[in-house]
Amino acid sequence: MVNYRPQPLIGIVDSGTDWEHIDLEANSWTNDKELINNIDDDKNGFIDDYRGWNFANNNNDVRPKNNSNMHGTHVAGCAAAVMNNGLLGCGTSMNAKFISTKHDNEVSSGLIDTYSGVMYCAEMGAKVINCSWGGIAYSRSGEDVINEVLSKGVMVVASAGNDNSDNDMYPKYPTNYDGVITIGANYTSGKSDFSCYGHSVTIFAPGTNIRSTTPGNLFQNASGTSMASPVATGVFALVWSVFPDYNPKQVYHQVRSTITRMYANNKKIFGKINAYDAVTYNNPAFPNRVCPGIGVDRFEIPPFNSFTSYNQKTLTLHLANYFYMSFISIFKLY
Repeated sequence: MVNYRPQPLIGIVDSGTDWEHIDLEANSWTNDKELINNIDDDKNGFIDDYRGWNFANNNNDVRPKNNSNMHGTHVAGCAAAVMNNGLLGCGTSMNAKFISTKHDNEVSSGLIDTYSGVMYCAEMGAKVINCSWGGIAYSRSGEDVINEVLSKGVMVVASAGNDNSDNDMYPKYPTNYDGVITIGANYTSGKSDFSCYGHSVTIFAPGTNIRSTTPGNLFQNASGTSMASPVATGVFALVWSVFPDYNPKQVYHQVRSTITRMYANNKKIFGKINAYDAVTYNNPAFPNRVCPGIGVDRFEIPPFNSFTSYNQKTLTLHLANYFYMSFISIFKLY
């Protein structure tokens, strides 16, 4: 039997969320330290942010609600729709609370000031933040925000993109910032046709014809890595509730080490998320299900100009089993 602890808070940085949706309201975060009185009661720099914050600030409305763009509401449902309420289904987190920020001004296309939303969610207590958006433009300030959030012990999960390209050759952001967990989309046994891939896309999750919540108490199907990312985000939150003493790297490796291999012509595609295995492996309640969480902790390489000769060189890889914090090395490069 799997024992679940209180769920970590999920951050949904997106176009805005209909938190009053019948399948979302019970899991929508409320800032208990903030009263609706035009005063910054909790002194966090945001007045009346009782449901999150509207960074697009359309018509000076601070609420992060959006009824004209379904994206954020659909994303929220993938991760955190209410379970066991007799409706369509539930988010993969199995009842984690979510905090949402709005970055769509409902006039122009694109999202506004998204990295401020990432920082806001982290400062308000989110432990897993979903970013179903991105682009090809690198931002030093955006990377600084990501690094600061990661240093707080927060997981940042992002969608890989939908142009079927190799993110190692054609990087996108925030997916290609160090430390961001990038999610591709799968359909049945293989990669969704549209999904980006690459060594940096380390996990795939369902992203084709995903039915989820949309504004006005509706449900619709949508496809994209935008859907795959919150599906994975919910699983990360679920795993953290089962292994509450894990740190973010351990949560990641628990999920990464229990993926189900996918058929793929491209060798850079690894496997799809497996929520059941992720909560039962390395769980004392299932003593026969054990796996390591191996990853490269760091590497050491000689100066680049030393490769101009054919003398033996040594590349040292430090591999960590993140579940037991044991280390092994060395590999030789000739």
